[in-house]
Amino acid sequence: MDIRQAQRTDCARRSELMAQLGYRAAPDLLERKLAAYEATEQNCVLVGVEEGHILGVIVLNVAVPFHEDGQWGRISALVVADGARGRGVGRALLEAGDAFFRRHGCWHVEVTSGAHRADAHRFYVANGYHDTPKRFIKAYGR
Repeated sequence: MDIRQAQRTDCARRSELMAQLGYRAAPDLLERKLAAYEATEQNCVLVGVEEGHILGVIVLNVAVPFHEDGQWGRISALVVADGARGRGVGRALLEAGDAFFRRHGCWHVEVTSGAHRADAHRFYVANGYHDTPKRFIKAYGR
């Protein structure tokens, strides 16, 4: 398993993977987002590749809170292909994410996961994350 930076040529495959999470992210949208991420050091998209096939993707963001010193890490997406789950892809992506966040001085990392994703919740707990069940969202519409 190799972990590398996402490339614009990966957008179609990353779109397929995001669809497995229930997100409709067209390849052209992902290409635009990747271009924006490449313009800053605080955002990163990594893919897990095995034998030339992308098996997973993780999207990493660094947040700078105003009220305290240091930075936080945020995993805004993590998905492993249906047929590749349980093979260490997600763990390898998390480890790469940890390295990214540590390089940026983050003192913690957070990830959200839908209430219906029990397998993902077990995965995160097994990898050192703690369940903090409160989350508040205000939607403005699109």
